[in-house]
Amino acid sequence: MFDVPWVDVTELDNVVVHIKAYETEFNSDQGEQRAIQIKLRKLLFGQSLHTEDQTFTQLSEFGD
Repeated sequence: MFDVPWVDVTELDNVVVHIKAYETEFNSDQGEQRAIQIKLRKLLFGQSLHTEDQTFTQLSEFGD
């Protein structure tokens, strides 16, 4: 994660890692925010066997 140029990663106390991928909290699933959320999900969960949406183009792939 530290080598990914579009995220800011900070190690906090107690093995907690803060990842900043957007200037503010996400408050939309459209446009630029959607694109960044998809990239972030691919980065974090790209190897997961627990998603039916391997391209992470749906924001509800983990269900309700």
